[in-house]
Amino acid sequence: MSFPRSAALLLLVALLASAAKPPASLQEVEREPDLEKRSSLALEFARPAVGRMVKAYEAGDPEQGRHILASIVEAVAIAQKSLDETGKHARSKPKYFKRAEIDTRKLLGDLQSAQRRLAFDERPDLDPAIAKVEEINRQLLFDIMERKK
Repeated sequence: MSFPRSAALLLLVALLASAAKPPASLQEVEREPDLEKRSSLALEFARPAVGRMVKAYEAGDPEQGRHILASIVEAVAIAQKSLDETGKHARSKPKYFKRAEIDTRKLLGDLQSAQRRLAFDERPDLDPAIAKVEEINRQLLFDIMERKK
């Protein structure tokens, strides 16, 4: 193998190895001092948690599923609160606000899809969480699109 190819392969392996894993807990997210990064980490925590929630329900452990669902809602609230605490206006500095809006929209789709996978009598458990994520998503979108005063 030639030097350029081996260097490129080594670089690729290094990049794949350094790919960030989602935070393991909300406490880890809350320890992040950078508010914008904390918002991103909270949403990175929430998306994979949807799969864990569905698995808990499918394994016959709805209590664990509800616990995971509560952590998802808490993560989304942390993301919104962190962005609010930056003091930045979403209209003039939209980067992290737009990322959060996109991530909450994707999370909303994941939750709705998960709800359809659950047994009929378990589906109402997700309604409050879906409503809360939808509310936060709408607020983020409104903040981004709001006209300057």
